[in-house]
Amino acid sequence: MSILLPFLYFLAPICFIAGSAILAIAIVRARKIISPKTRYVFEVAPEPGEEIELSEPGRYVISVVIPPLKFIIGVAHFSAKFSVKERSSAQSIEYTPFGRFNLFTVRRTDMRGNKSLPLGYFQCDRPGKYQVTCTTPEKIRSEFKLEVAPYTRPIVLGALVPIIIIGSSLTLVGIIATVATGLGRL
Repeated sequence: MSILLPFLYFLAPICFIAGSAILAIAIVRARKIISPKTRYVFEVAPEPGEEIELSEPGRYVISVVIPPLKFIIGVAHFSAKFSVKERSSAQSIEYTPFGRFNLFTVRRTDMRGNKSLPLGYFQCDRPGKYQVTCTTPEKIRSEFKLEVAPYTRPIVLGALVPIIIIGSSLTLVGIIATVATGLGRL
C-alpha cells in the first residue's frame, strides 16, 4: 500500500478535475438536446402555415407537443401530413414521416411537462425562411401544438447517459480520495 500512496495523492485531484470537466461537457450537451437554441412552437393551422427561420443547415424534426396531464386516446397525429417550402424559391422540400412505433427517435419533455413526440423530419440545405404547413390539421387535436427543432440522433443521447455517470463517478471518487488523503485517512 505504501507504494501506491504517492500515486493516490497525485491521481485523486486529477480524477476530480477530469470527472468535473467530463460532467460539465456532458451536461452542456444534454441541455442543448433538451432545450435547443432553434425551436419554433406554433398552433396547428391549415393555411397558410407557419413561417420559420432556420439559421443553420441540417435535419429538422416536426413534433407534436402534448400538454401535461392530457391522456392520449388514439394516435391520429402520427398520420398527419406536412408540406415544407423554402420561402425565397418556393421550392418544396421533402418531408419524411416517422412510423408510429419508431423506437429510434428522441422524445423530449420540458420542465412544464409538455411532451414532444416526433412525427417526421425534413432536410434544410441552406439557412433561410421556410413555410411549414399541416395539410391534415384535423388529425391533430386543437389543444396540441407543433414544434420544429433540430434533429438529435438517438445514439448521441444514448451515449450521454453513461458519460454523465462516468463523469459524476470520477468527480465523487476524486473528492472523496482527495479529502481522505488530505486528512491522512489513507
